[in-house]
Amino acid sequence: MTIITPAVAAKLANDVYDVQDNFVLKAFLANKIFTPNPQSKIVLKAAVGSRLLNTQDSFAVCARGGKGYENDLFLIFRGTTLSNYGADIMSDFRLGVERSVTGLPVHLGFNHAFTSLLTQLRAFIAGNLYGVNRIHCIGHSLGGAVATLAADWVRTHTALRVLLYTFGCPRVGFEFFATTVTTRLKTGNIHRVYHETDPVTMAPVYPFSHAPTPGHGYHVPSSQVMLSGAAHKMAAYIKSVEGRTWKMLKRPPPLTSNQKAIQQWLASDAPVSPLNPHTWAFINAGLQWVLQSIMAGAVASIQMGFMTFFTLADKIAWLLLKGIDLAKETSVWVLRLMRKIMQLVGMKVVKSVEQLTRAFMRNILERLMRKITEEAARAVRGIIG
Repeated sequence: MTIITPAVAAKLANDVYDVQDNFVLKAFLANKIFTPNPQSKIVLKAAVGSRLLNTQDSFAVCARGGKGYENDLFLIFRGTTLSNYGADIMSDFRLGVERSVTGLPVHLGFNHAFTSLLTQLRAFIAGNLYGVNRIHCIGHSLGGAVATLAADWVRTHTALRVLLYTFGCPRVGFEFFATTVTTRLKTGNIHRVYHETDPVTMAPVYPFSHAPTPGHGYHVPSSQVMLSGAAHKMAAYIKSVEGRTWKMLKRPPPLTSNQKAIQQWLASDAPVSPLNPHTWAFINAGLQWVLQSIMAGAVASIQMGFMTFFTLADKIAWLLLKGIDLAKETSVWVLRLMRKIMQLVGMKVVKSVEQLTRAFMRNILERLMRKITEEAARAVRGIIG
């Protein structure tokens, strides 16, 4: 075997949530996809939370493959639970940026969870490398984010083929992270499944990006029309991929991949609703396109070093101000983008570009970041509440 089916990946991502229940965990570890040898199966513990509340509990299962997968290793990470007094949610929304262990700009909370289990992960892989050709990294939501960091680390430190499968995964790192991970793993080895109405997959906003890039993953339809916590549930993903192959899940690129469509949306009077998934897709694509139109090199420069989300908002505001000063045509697009964001976050819309100071745009961007974080948090609480 070289790849697992969408249904198998989804079931593993779902069942690993029971890693904290010792009784149910035994049944999970008895899955025939894993080796029957108990010496080649281990549960990893991770530290989650923040500086104020930091707990450690079972977070992942590592196992050698069973029949048909004898040359494979499985690294499966659970998503957010309430079993640790809400510490997982703090990791989800521990907003900040720092360098990953491979030197790339990533989400502070996700990186903290991953680095806390790295010593255990390193020991497991070192002890189970004999005869192994492939490693499957799997996870839903928070688990998908940590699985992404694990896949990047494994590929950097081994010559093995690494396959990544995520469901409802948030954006893990900046654009530089996404492009580097894509280069390291190769596009065909990255299987990102997401519902178009799942708000978790839309957070955080650009310059955070998804891998593979360029590419759009497997954006599958959901029964919800608007943003919904139900679209984030693993049960919904299991239903969406049931009986389908990866080829069958492929869909045409979304409209936001087309520059002309982005420009038309920014220039239009189309209503802006925070519950409409297309609004968020176009806001993110618009922000990316406008910033890259201003100075691609300058965008790259903000992707290094530790920063808070408020520092990030200030740096983006500085770039947008540079765009206003650069040329009249550029300033028009900055104004249109800011007007769309202001509508989205419920602010009174400005009429002229002269009103867009650096401090004012920083405030607009901070509100945008908080808004999508609130929508994502509502979805996460909805599946664990």
